[in-house]
Order: sequence, then structure tokens, then C-alpha cells
Amino acid sequence: MIDKVSIMNKARKEYSQQHEITVREEAKRTFNQYKDTPLFVAGIMLYWAEGMMSNAARGSRYTLALSNSKYELLKIYCSFIRRFLNLPDKKLRACLFLYPDLKESKIKRFWSKKLCVPISQFNKSIILNSRARITKNRLLYGTCKILANSRDARIIMETWIDCFYKHNLSKSDKMRE
Repeated sequence: MIDKVSIMNKARKEYSQQHEITVREEAKRTFNQYKDTPLFVAGIMLYWAEGMMSNAARGSRYTLALSNSKYELLKIYCSFIRRFLNLPDKKLRACLFLYPDLKESKIKRFWSKKLCVPISQFNKSIILNSRARITKNRLLYGTCKILANSRDARIIMETWIDCFYKHNLSKSDKMRE
């Protein structure tokens, strides 16, 4: 019985490794196809600069997450996810970080409308202690985190970031010559 389990685990591991190679190859191809498209470049840069890297200990190993208080930035990121990662809307989640004096239902409606993410796809909000004494710039709508959980999307994003870096590094080197 143990031999069968061992054989199955080995086969799964080999399949998983081959699948990842295939996904990375496709990601390199699509990078070359879209590398001059402004929304594509913006999405990669937003995630690279502000995105949250995986945290396997908390079960989010394959989650792409980006937080911000500016809906315009998150709207661009959501458009990028929908268009280039081809993730269905049902894969998108949102989570709010709010101050105690903000009305959660009103804030959820605001973010839901701006980002086109149904309220049913919002995770439990996190209420933070107010920093009103510390900062003068209060966030009227808190902060929103957009989450997309997909192993393939995570692999693709990592590949695109690597391709973007290499592509622009080679451009920079050519300019110096």
C-alpha cells in the first residue's frame, strides 16, 4: 500500500513540475506579446512594487495581493488581472482595513462599486485602531486589499516580473553602449 502512495506522490510531483514549466514558457511568450502595452506594464509594476509576496505559513502561497487606499490604483490592478491573467471575477476577493469610526457597509459599497467586485466576495474587514492623533491624512474609505488566489497566476506573475527586469536591463545596457 505504501508503494502505491509513494508512486502516486512521485507522479503528482512530476506532473506539477512539468505543469509549472509549461506555465512559465507560456508566460514568457505572452510577456513578449504584451510588453509594450501600458496596462500590462502598469500591472506588473504595481504588483512588483506594492504586491504582497507569498506567505506559505499562512496558507497564501499562491495568492496575489495588493493593498492601497487609492481606488484608482486598485482599479488599474483589477483591470490588469482580468485582462492579462484571465482570472474570472469569482476568483477576486477584497478585504478592507478600516478605522472604528467608519461605517463598514458604506465603505464596502464604495469599494465594490469602484472595483466591480461584488460585496459577497469581500472577506471579513479588519478594524484598526485610529491613528488620528498621529496622522493628519485620514483615510475616508480605509484601505482595500485585492486578492486573487491562483497557482498559475502566481507563477505567471513571477515570470513576468523576471522577464520585465531582464528586458529593461538589456535595454539599459544597450543605451550605455
